[in-house]
Amino acid sequence: MHGRRHRADLRAISRQHHSSNRLNAIAKKLLEFYPEPNNGTGGLTSNYLSLQDRVIDKNQYTQRMDLVQSNASTWMGRYSYANENEIAPALKLNGTKLETRIHQVAVGNAWTVSPTLVTNSGSATTTSSTRSGASWRSSVTW
Repeated sequence: MHGRRHRADLRAISRQHHSSNRLNAIAKKLLEFYPEPNNGTGGLTSNYLSLQDRVIDKNQYTQRMDLVQSNASTWMGRYSYANENEIAPALKLNGTKLETRIHQVAVGNAWTVSPTLVTNSGSATTTSSTRSGASWRSSVTW
């Protein structure tokens, strides 16, 4: 008889501690972001395996053109472009996104003034932009 009563007391205590009315309303909304166990170990640790892919896309190209204007003058021009996008997922509806864009332009000239005097001049400019932030918007309203 003592054993049955002890088990009933444990069940009552368990129901009391797991009752949903004991949780704060904000905490309940945050629970939707906590993933369910999916690893099947049955334990309380190491029971979640993230199946979300981390995406890293990189696109870049460079184009160079050379022009021989005369025996004394040659020109060079180059344009480079790079675009990188990275998405690092996290818990439900969260994660980070990083975007980077780079443009580069260069122009140069080599001019042979005389057999003993050569000038070489050039100019280049680079612009880059980086944006980062959340990759998804949350649907939770406080």
